[in-house]
Amino acid sequence: MAAQRIPRIGVVNLMPQMEQYEPMLRAFLDRPARPWAFVGLRLRTHDYRSSDPNHLATYLFADEALPTLDAILLTGAPVETLPLAEVRYWPELEGLLEAAALRGLPVTGICWGAMALAERLGVPRVLLSMKRFGLLTHLGPDGNRSTIPHSRFAGFLPEAVSAEVAAGRIVVRERCAATGEPVLLATPDGRITMHIGHPEYLPGRLEAEWARDTVAGRKDVAPPEGLDADGRFVWEEAATAAAATVLDSASRGGPTAV
Repeated sequence: MAAQRIPRIGVVNLMPQMEQYEPMLRAFLDRPARPWAFVGLRLRTHDYRSSDPNHLATYLFADEALPTLDAILLTGAPVETLPLAEVRYWPELEGLLEAAALRGLPVTGICWGAMALAERLGVPRVLLSMKRFGLLTHLGPDGNRSTIPHSRFAGFLPEAVSAEVAAGRIVVRERCAATGEPVLLATPDGRITMHIGHPEYLPGRLEAEWARDTVAGRKDVAPPEGLDADGRFVWEEAATAAAATVLDSASRGGPTAV
C-alpha cells in the first residue's frame, strides 16, 4: 500500500513576534487531527524587526519553497490601515500569490491576509473608527451559527462584496449575525478563502491584546465584546471547522508544473 502523502502547508507568518504566534497556528491546524507539514515562509523584503532572528532562520524563502507546497496560509499583519501600495513587502507577496495561482495552489487568508486577498479580487477595505474586537457570532447561509474572535480596524467593503457576488466571482460563506457584515468569503471554486476573523486564536489572546492596547492608551479600542466570564474556549468547534477547510484545500492542491 502506498504511503499517505502528507500535505505541505506554507505559512506566511507576518504577525509581530512570529515565534510566539507560530504555536497558535500549529495548534490551529492540528485541531482536525489529520497529518500535515508546517513550512514556514519568509519574505525577502520584510525585516521582521520584532521577531527572533534564530527562529526566522528556520523559515524558507517563499519563492524558493513554493514548488514544494500544497497550500498557503497567509496570516494577519499590523498594516491593515495602510493601502497595499504602502506596504513595503506587498510587491513580493503579490508576486508570490500570482505564482501560487499559476500553480493552482489554494490560499487561505486570515484577518489582514483575507483583506489583501479580497483586494486582489476587487473587494477593497473599509476602515473602521473603532476596532472590531471580541467574539462575533457568524451566520452561514444554512442558518448555522458559530463564534469567532475578531481583532481588526477594517472590513470588507459591503457594496464591493455584493457586486462581486452578483458577478459570480465571490461567494459569501458567513456573515456577522448582528450586522449582516460579510466576514467569510471564498471564490466559487474554493481556491481562495478569506476569513476576516481569527479562528486560530487561543483563549487569552484577546485579553492580552486588550491589556496591550490599554497600556498604549488607545482611544479607538473598546473592551473586547462577548468574552465568556469563565474563559471557556467557546469557538473551539468553529476553529476546528476552519482548520479542516485549510487541510481539505491542501489535499486538493499540490505542486503543479508550470
